[in-house]
Amino acid sequence: MYTNHISRQYQLQLEPDIDREQLEKLKRYQLLFENTSDIIIFTKDDGHIIEANHAAIGEYGYELKELLSMSIKDLYKRNTDVHSYTELPVGQGRLFEGVQQRKDGTLFPVEVSYQTAVVGGKKIVLSVIRDITERKKSKEQLQYLATHDFLTNIPNRYFLETALTKLIHLKHMPESALLFIDVDNFKVVNDTFGHATGDQMLIDLIGIFKASLDDKALLARLGGDEFAVLLKGVNLEEAGKVAEKLRQALEEADICINQESCAFNITTSIGIVNIDGTLNPQELLAYADIALYAAKNDGKNRVVSIGSNDDKTRLSETNQIVTLIKKSLKENRFKLCYQPVFKLNKEILHYEALIRMFDDAGTMIYPNAFIPVAERFGMMSQIDRWVVKEAIHTLQYHPDMKIFINLSGMSLGDKSLLCFIEESIKVSGIDAARIGFEITETTAVKDIVQAEFWVRKLKDLGCRFALDDFGVGFCSFAHLQLLSVDYIKIDGSFVRNLDVTPNQKAIVQAISDVARTLGKETIAEFIENEQVMNILIELQINNGQGYYLGKPSLLQDITQRAFCRSS
Repeated sequence: MYTNHISRQYQLQLEPDIDREQLEKLKRYQLLFENTSDIIIFTKDDGHIIEANHAAIGEYGYELKELLSMSIKDLYKRNTDVHSYTELPVGQGRLFEGVQQRKDGTLFPVEVSYQTAVVGGKKIVLSVIRDITERKKSKEQLQYLATHDFLTNIPNRYFLETALTKLIHLKHMPESALLFIDVDNFKVVNDTFGHATGDQMLIDLIGIFKASLDDKALLARLGGDEFAVLLKGVNLEEAGKVAEKLRQALEEADICINQESCAFNITTSIGIVNIDGTLNPQELLAYADIALYAAKNDGKNRVVSIGSNDDKTRLSETNQIVTLIKKSLKENRFKLCYQPVFKLNKEILHYEALIRMFDDAGTMIYPNAFIPVAERFGMMSQIDRWVVKEAIHTLQYHPDMKIFINLSGMSLGDKSLLCFIEESIKVSGIDAARIGFEITETTAVKDIVQAEFWVRKLKDLGCRFALDDFGVGFCSFAHLQLLSVDYIKIDGSFVRNLDVTPNQKAIVQAISDVARTLGKETIAEFIENEQVMNILIELQINNGQGYYLGKPSLLQDITQRAFCRSS
């Protein structure tokens, strides 16, 4: 029993001055001492073991007699600097972690809490030792989960950012490069074959990438179908060769998407930025991302690198636009201009809402400067929500207006935006026939089913729909009958020079005839003079829009003009 052990040991080693009061206190903890799962060991201040409980015997594999002949230092991993037991004053303790060793030589991590006390006039040390193997495993697992992608088991964005931070803070940082990789048209795979097939394809891609990279390269998944590769000790030219090797490897690979098909061809776009210590990790990620965007804009399945200061200046400007978009959304810096669309008998059919952004100096920024950036950085859905909200607010206070809103192609995949639009119209109390939407022909052709779904859902509420930029998609007539739009907006490239380019007249005539046959009205864009308007009337175009008829104006200017006319 514990009491007998304690009394026996202390009588042998501490008599005749044994402190009976202290011994009685220790007896009270007999049950805890013998039944706890924690290891409890008493030692003299030199580390010599004078008592141990059953947990210690079971964990270390030594008999009690063997333990009593050992020092506490013998239980630690060899060459471990064990804390001195004589350095702490009586009554004080310490908590630390270490690694101990069993009789059979196996090691296990421990948490040690020890405290000094005086028994029989002698200083002793009580050590409570806990096996923390499972805790360490859990911690390591959590650390792994926090730094690795759950699907592909490769490092994630957090791991990559940490690696970039360590790299750029090296005293002698080697020239390096960062690659951003995006799978071209991966959405088609998910939409056609399902997300399970898409996930398996991503796993297969990892095998292809790893086969083309050496062990020093860090491959990470950023999310979705985007990956990154950190290459240390390479210049931009060498990084370009690695990127081209990756691109070719994937282009030449035949990936199985199901049991019936093993020849699905996938391509990638890759952006590269060099790492020279002048950019922080977030800037590196942003520049690599925009280099990737440039690769996609250039036609996909290609590599684009950014290394010069001119390149970085251009990308810095893009980052400024991203920051300004975020600030504009947060601080309501956007404004809507409204351009009238006229029936060609000069009566206003409706207004088209055109968004403008303003910088810190109050300078107006046109959509062509910020919409492409917003689309690339996934911000269009937020912008479209703002436009819808603002346009509905205008309709509530101006019952004589009808407004058409442009929908980004990036937003058509956002079902929550569609729900937001439906709910906003219903809650506003306005007549849904007073609000319309425009989508470009290019957007519609990319996903004709999705486009028609949006058209039908909003038309069911009473909204109107226009197909914008008609004629530039080259599949126009084939797809037009599949879309239940109300208006066809003839692209301005066919209208602007109609008075001086006769062959465009035939194109506009053909569009007008087809639209009329399908029961749809036409709107001609970019009417800039009277001659063009007269030709359009001759071609039986229903409606028109352009600077000759009316320029985009802020709401207060429109209402001011209306007030002046009524006066």
